[in-house]
Amino acid sequence: MVVKKICAIVLSCVLLSCCVMTGCGKKNYDLTKVSGKAVVLGDSLWGIDKTEDGIGGQLAAITSLEVKDYTIPGTCAAKIQGAPGSTDSMYAILVVNDDNRSQEIRNEIADADYVFIEHCNNDYGMKVPLTDPDCSYKQALVDSISAIKTLNPDVQIVLLAPTVGYFVYTDELSTEQDNGYGTIDAYIKIMEEVADSENVSIIMMNEAWTLTRENWKEYTEEGVHLTKTAKTQYAEFLATELYELFVK
Repeated sequence: MVVKKICAIVLSCVLLSCCVMTGCGKKNYDLTKVSGKAVVLGDSLWGIDKTEDGIGGQLAAITSLEVKDYTIPGTCAAKIQGAPGSTDSMYAILVVNDDNRSQEIRNEIADADYVFIEHCNNDYGMKVPLTDPDCSYKQALVDSISAIKTLNPDVQIVLLAPTVGYFVYTDELSTEQDNGYGTIDAYIKIMEEVADSENVSIIMMNEAWTLTRENWKEYTEEGVHLTKTAKTQYAEFLATELYELFVK
């Protein structure tokens, strides 16, 4: 009995070590099976670096995805008269505008397998209301998803919850700083509600790592945009989640 108990403890330790090193098998996934065209409607977290070292470049390198990354400031600034980026928001591009860039994005969506929506930080930063009937983060997400489904009924729409930011000058995390409507968590909650109501997927990219006052320089350049190491972790986390959602 003692021998069996010792063996069980040793086996448990081995399995625990294996889980720590491999993510309980996740690292053994053949991520090249994640394939197709992905259109990214994201902010500067993605768009600030469109090289092979950027999130899109690294995601394409470890999967079989063709990544089309379009940098857009936020979701519904177009509904706020005179707001920064009012003609260059996701809502405007998908629903309002008739310019060449907007048409290009719509054409790419019509031929895509995935559309990733990575919008939250700028809406939070610009203090876009959460549920206001005239202009809200929630309604802009719903309207944008509806427009995407009209363009491509078969596309997989994936909402990407934002990574946590750190505001250097106020010494606050975005999970702590209330913009008048709530912290970043209030916006993430809206994303989860919309994913449920509109029957689309959501990946909690805010869980890729835990940002703190002590480690923010490890993951971000200035509190928001990611370091090269963090971009790698982001791409790997996203690829793994996509595998579990659509391949496994």
